[in-house]
Amino acid sequence: MPTPKTLKQYLEKSQDLIWSISKKKEKIINSVIKETISFNNKMDYVIFQKITDLMKELENSHPFPFNYTDKIDSKGRKFISFRDPDFQKFKDLYYGGKKIFSGIIYSIESVFPGFENRVYVGLTIKDVEKRFEEHVLNSMRGFLITNGDMEQPGYGKLQDAIIKSLEYRFSVEKSYNQIKLYSNTYQFEKRKDILSAIIEYLKKKCFKIRILEFHYSVNSLDEREKFYIENYPQGGKIINTVKNGFNMNVGSGGPGKFLPIYDIAILIALGQSIKNILYILNRKYNVGKITRNILVARIDIFFGGWYQAQEMFLKPMIEKLVNKGFDRNAIYLHFKDLEVGYGWFRDWSVGDVLLEYDIQNFKKSLNIEFNQNSDLLEEYIDQLERHYCGISEKQWLTYIMNGISIRSWRPSQVSICSLTKIGERKIYTILNILFKKFKVSNKYELRYLLQKIKVIENLKKGYILLPNKEHSSKTIQIELKKENFYLTLCRDVFNLSIGKFSKINECKKYFEKKLFKGRDVKEVFKEYYLKT
Repeated sequence: MPTPKTLKQYLEKSQDLIWSISKKKEKIINSVIKETISFNNKMDYVIFQKITDLMKELENSHPFPFNYTDKIDSKGRKFISFRDPDFQKFKDLYYGGKKIFSGIIYSIESVFPGFENRVYVGLTIKDVEKRFEEHVLNSMRGFLITNGDMEQPGYGKLQDAIIKSLEYRFSVEKSYNQIKLYSNTYQFEKRKDILSAIIEYLKKKCFKIRILEFHYSVNSLDEREKFYIENYPQGGKIINTVKNGFNMNVGSGGPGKFLPIYDIAILIALGQSIKNILYILNRKYNVGKITRNILVARIDIFFGGWYQAQEMFLKPMIEKLVNKGFDRNAIYLHFKDLEVGYGWFRDWSVGDVLLEYDIQNFKKSLNIEFNQNSDLLEEYIDQLERHYCGISEKQWLTYIMNGISIRSWRPSQVSICSLTKIGERKIYTILNILFKKFKVSNKYELRYLLQKIKVIENLKKGYILLPNKEHSSKTIQIELKKENFYLTLCRDVFNLSIGKFSKINECKKYFEKKLFKGRDVKEVFKEYYLKT
């Protein structure tokens, strides 16, 4: 689909596309898209293109194998229970890859000391092994975010048991950072190796995973999950897995089982938050009163969790926008409401995850054959510049080095807030990441460190380059001299020429007391000038 050359053409094209899709197949999601995408800029147009591609993909590939129509087999069964005589036959078919079921009820029973015989009951439309992997990843992520506080959302009794079991053999933080590194660098075989080692240990020493029932339709899953949570058979006894196990509630049933899961995927790709999706579902879709817990549980069941859902649907959207050359800060500002809840977007906004676009460009820039030795990428990855709120680390450091204030104290003052359209709280989040990286405790220490690095860099060259005021495309080279290099740098590089810094002695004092503590400027010049 070619991009229109004028704004008028592009707006007309956008409306034609909406009309054609709506005419082809009337769906509630079409009206939601029309309300959500304003089409007042070119970014909206690209977002709409990506959404229409996603809709076609979901309709054609059917990635979520469920069936809302009740189905029974030749014996009149809606599901196959572990008590059925032929259960093993169906279990063999399931593990052999036969897709005859829409979902399963499963249990995770702990055998780890301190958690013996405690059980979690769940339902999933996925392979049970994949679902357990999601439980493990969400446990590790939740533990690191909440510091193991079970009062925090996303970290409960099952997650705590998994982490306690895992800590016996692995470092949770180190293992998760390795998994994240391999995800970031698209080295999925290595990621799989680490996860496989973790899961093999957990299954062998800590947990028993058991399939309780196979269901032909998703309709019966909620009711049966609730049944097993309240009536789990264990050692000749019946236990309640909320009171005596890992479940946090009696299930995710109610109207949630009829949620339009494809539409939710599209809303996630549009950048809607949990709060907004909940509002849209209750306003537009006739499926009963939906609560936040029901929605979150459904996202967990179908997509593996909020983080994975954003990674699955929102990440490709942001990747597309970056590939099309849109300013990353503008992209961040468009989706920034998603920071309210923890997810992939929040990690992207603080530079914790990378885009494939960045990895590929980085590989090209180094001109190294990474395919022949994938370990090389790990050695070089720290050189890849991160973006925070869509703004490069280099730009953030320039703000700090030049002493630009975080917020404006008077109407005409330039500040980081005004330059980036980012609030103070988020700016401090980014600054704390930079403080940790450069091993300093505040913005003044970081400023002095960055200025010191810049001084050394310029002394080694022996000059600085300044823009030519008469010819904007040209520069002027200013030689650094022993008797006043510190004045030149303060005035022309650090923009400290106002007030006391207009005096050479004040610049000398600044260098000797702040940048090179206790060292004479002549000594500094001698050590670094024209040294390679």
